Amino acid sequence: MIQIASRIWKSYLTVLNKYPLRVQVIQTGALCGLGDLLAQTAIDKKSFDAVEWSRVGRFAFIGATLIAPSIRAWYLSMERITGSSVTVKATFYKLALDQGVFAPLFQFPVLTYIGFLQGQNFADIKTKIRSQWWDIVTTGWKIWPAAQLINFYFVPFLLRPLCAAFVALFWNIYLAWKANSDTLIKET
Repeated sequence: MIQIASRIWKSYLTVLNKYPLRVQVIQTGALCGLGDLLAQTAIDKKSFDAVEWSRVGRFAFIGATLIAPSIRAWYLSMERITGSSVTVKATFYKLALDQGVFAPLFQFPVLTYIGFLQGQNFADIKTKIRSQWWDIVTTGWKIWPAAQLINFYFVPFLLRPLCAAFVALFWNIYLAWKANSDTLIKET
């Protein structure tokens, strides 16, 4: 069993080294879809037969087409800004950039993208953003700073999106539930 796992890991690293964006798109899309599926079954308490597969697909699509490319571009940008050396100073600088700039701003396109894919009009999307953005950002600050501190300091650059993706599985459960919550849209 260990030999099989070792071969799978080596194959993953080979493909990741050769096609980093493609691998990150696939893994992020899959984990976002899984996050929504878990949000529906564990939080919304839907039976497997009642799962909205179009919603799972939407969230997987968002992960693959918006989140993965954005995260990759952001990580590359942070490396250019801070340098590739792993020091305590550089790690905290990346953490401050990630959580102080990227995390709050990135919620706008995510919520907008989800809204458009759900067929909402701009006014409803704007209302949803107004009612949910701060809660999403502050909840993220309870999870992501510690995860990213470990990620930026201990994890090699090419594996950082995978490390973040595992943490993001749980974050995506929350985000999928929050972004798909109809109860928070109020008429303006």
